[in-house]
Amino acid sequence: MLADLSSGPNTMVHGDFRADNILFDADGSIVLLDFQLIGSGSASYDLAYFVTQSLDPSVAGAEERGLFDRWLAGLHAGGVSPDETGRLWDDYRKAALFCLVYPIVASRGMDLSDPRQRGLVECMNSRFARAVDQLDLDALL
Repeated sequence: MLADLSSGPNTMVHGDFRADNILFDADGSIVLLDFQLIGSGSASYDLAYFVTQSLDPSVAGAEERGLFDRWLAGLHAGGVSPDETGRLWDDYRKAALFCLVYPIVASRGMDLSDPRQRGLVECMNSRFARAVDQLDLDALL
């Protein structure tokens, strides 16, 4: 059952798992917001979206594999066998590639002559470009 919830196609995913949708309570509890994109898919998507779109490219580049490995260790500690998680790095990379959708879709509804809006799109694009380079995403095409 846990394997189905953590890595299979019927996994519940947040869909918009980014830094400004994550709050931390004074006692260290985590509160997630903004659930209108919730759905089913690989949980590697939420992790890939968080790393590729919420972290500064230098932080993402330095910490990405460690965050992925920590998530994987949590799955294994929860009883998911390594046989069931062997494909998750590739799933993670495919999800990172899919994250190109966000800068494209977001830019369609923005006034790119406004410096703040243009800056947001440029930030998303630079974060995505880092992922393309460091995760060898073009090899997936």
